[in-house]
Amino acid sequence: MIWLGDFNRHHPLWDEDRNTQLFTNQYLDAAQPLLDLIADYGMIMTLPKGLPTLQSTSSKNWTRPDNVF
Repeated sequence: MIWLGDFNRHHPLWDEDRNTQLFTNQYLDAAQPLLDLIADYGMIMTLPKGLPTLQSTSSKNWTRPDNVF
């Protein structure tokens, strides 16, 4: 099974460590159902941690809302 797409979720497991503004309780809580499903199905993240997939048009900051499991 392969899951890939724009999950629009941020978490320290895949976003760059410098993007601490994305690791608020609100963002972490929003990512939890995805993390639970990944664990339930034994999925493995195939993109390396910190590999950005989106650059913000306003701040030019790179983030990782997209992922492959």
